[in-house]
Amino acid sequence: MIDLTDRDVLAALAFDLDLLRAPWKLARDIERRRPACWDFVTAAVAHGCQGARVPPVQAEGSNLLWWRWNKAEGATVHYVDPLGDLPQDQRSWRR
Repeated sequence: MIDLTDRDVLAALAFDLDLLRAPWKLARDIERRRPACWDFVTAAVAHGCQGARVPPVQAEGSNLLWWRWNKAEGATVHYVDPLGDLPQDQRSWRR
């Protein structure tokens, strides 16, 4: 996993966080071009990376992005939720 919340990692990769804030749907759907962030993901996957920790665009904290998970050839995601805060099914997302 690449930690894009770490300034040292950003510097080592010469990664500009504006790439994550770019309107990828505009590029894909309106401009009919490949979003630049997809090239980063393609390169990361080619180097064996399963995902990234990224800073959120609209809130505090961090987000996890997984590109290949819960498949025989990929990583498996397990979670720990001792307080039961995470949704249990699709209906519980609507609370």
